[in-house]
Amino acid sequence: MKVCKKCKGVNHSSAYRCRFCNTLFPDGQKLVAQRRANVKNIDDKKEIWNAAVILYVVGGVFTLIGLFSSVFSISRGYGFFYHLPLLIGVAFIALAVWSKTEEYWSILIGFLLYSIVGLFSILATSFSVFVMIFFLAFEIYLVLALFKIKRKHKSNSKDILDA
Repeated sequence: MKVCKKCKGVNHSSAYRCRFCNTLFPDGQKLVAQRRANVKNIDDKKEIWNAAVILYVVGGVFTLIGLFSSVFSISRGYGFFYHLPLLIGVAFIALAVWSKTEEYWSILIGFLLYSIVGLFSILATSFSVFVMIFFLAFEIYLVLALFKIKRKHKSNSKDILDA
């Protein structure tokens, strides 16, 4: 039997809370902490998945644009410049796939790559400002996902300080 320290009520030995005053026992505090950690992990995985979906969408759009421009550039004999959207789209898709193992860095690199591509396209043509404003929500979501995802330290068995 467990005795509550607050109200001195007698509870069942497997109880996590006092049935009289609803105070958590030490076992109950551990259980609540574990459940909160599990909920946070699930929320983080949702953020990672949503950011990966954004990388897939941006990569798909760039890949489709790149496929169309590549087909026309091959038929007309243009140079390498018209194949860049295809390569950038493949890079975004590769970052989305990489986000399954290394979520923080893949999302950060995807954000930076999208920002650089947007900056260069704005400098090249003024119409791309409207396209970048359309995709600005995606970019803001990537930044918010970066703030929520903590960078995980990968422990190495050769670390001296880990004793």
